Amino acid sequence: MDSIFKTFLGVFLLFFTIILGTLFLSASITANSATSNVSNYTQKIEASNGATSVINECKTDAESKFGENALSVDIKKQNGYTYGTIILKYKYEIPILKISEEKHVISYIN
Repeated sequence: MDSIFKTFLGVFLLFFTIILGTLFLSASITANSATSNVSNYTQKIEASNGATSVINECKTDAESKFGENALSVDIKKQNGYTYGTIILKYKYEIPILKISEEKHVISYIN
């Protein structure tokens, strides 16, 4: 009887570890995706010199991937020079541990 209990406990802990590892991996993939996407958005906006159509395209793409109002773009133009910041908001979630935070990735346009 004791060995059945130990076997069941071992299998349960193994599955719990696998599920927890999968959730951590999923959260990490989301964070890496956000970082990669904000880098791509920055390159597109810099290449277009801050064109409104490109900014709207990036915002639409970010909303489809990360939710409503995920991308905030603040562009300033002065003396023919374009600069600003891009902030991408995303959710970092590990439901089984009740971790749900809103994280930000910030990029600067030069």
